[in-house]
Parts: sequence; C-alpha cells; structure tokens
Amino acid sequence: MVNKDLPVNVVAYGLPAKVIREINEHDRQYITTRAERLLRHTLISFTNEPCN
Repeated sequence: MVNKDLPVNVVAYGLPAKVIREINEHDRQYITTRAERLLRHTLISFTNEPCN
C-alpha cells in the first residue's frame, strides 16, 4: 500500500511502502536487456521461427 507520492526512480516495498534504494544505471541496463530477451522469446514463440 502506498499512502503518499514516491520519488522517481526508486525501489519501494512494504506495508506501508518504504523507499529501499534508487534505481541506478546498472539496473536500467539489466531491465532493458531482460525486456529485450523476453520480447525476442515472445516473438519467436509467436512466429515459430528459430532464434539466430
């Protein structure tokens, strides 16, 4: 549950939510890479074509 605004680019959890840490450049690169792999896998599964 979030009962107030959170700062941009932070990780928060708990009840009530508490800011744990900021999201840094390494996190952004990791998330982008994982998202690209997931999208690629989804497209391959959808088209039934092998990945190169």
